[in-house]
Amino acid sequence: MMKRIFVYSLAICLGMLTLYQAVAQRSKKPKPAVKSTPVKNLPVVDIVLGRTSLSQGTLPKRMFDSLAKQRIIASAGGTIQGFTFTYAEHNLYEDSVGNPLPLTDYLVEYCMGDTLTQGIKSTLFDRSKPGDTAFFSEIKVLLPGGQQATGKPMKFAISR
Repeated sequence: MMKRIFVYSLAICLGMLTLYQAVAQRSKKPKPAVKSTPVKNLPVVDIVLGRTSLSQGTLPKRMFDSLAKQRIIASAGGTIQGFTFTYAEHNLYEDSVGNPLPLTDYLVEYCMGDTLTQGIKSTLFDRSKPGDTAFFSEIKVLLPGGQQATGKPMKFAISR
């Protein structure tokens, strides 16, 4: 019975969403063409986690926790201006009738400088567990000559 109600509710919501999208498409006015200026290509530099040569891969929980407390470093010797940290935490929930429901919760924060923010550091190491994934992306680097660069994104899977 509950399953039917859920399915009917879902069907009604999807129908209303489709109707809303159709009305929104009809009411859109064409936008005038905007000339875009070309974006200059920034050099891409390698980034490592902590005082290691690690830039991706699978790390045991203890090693990840230890390295994530350190800073990220540009291998070209530049200064990290900031980066986006995304943490994908895999959790197991229950639906309304008690069936297991695995979901991923995402924590995303822009970090100024080369280390994680204090807010992330205060909770991340208690939350991290095997199966989770950490991403360091949109890394902005200032090279020694004053030139801007972007860092290669890093992805770390946490294991036992």
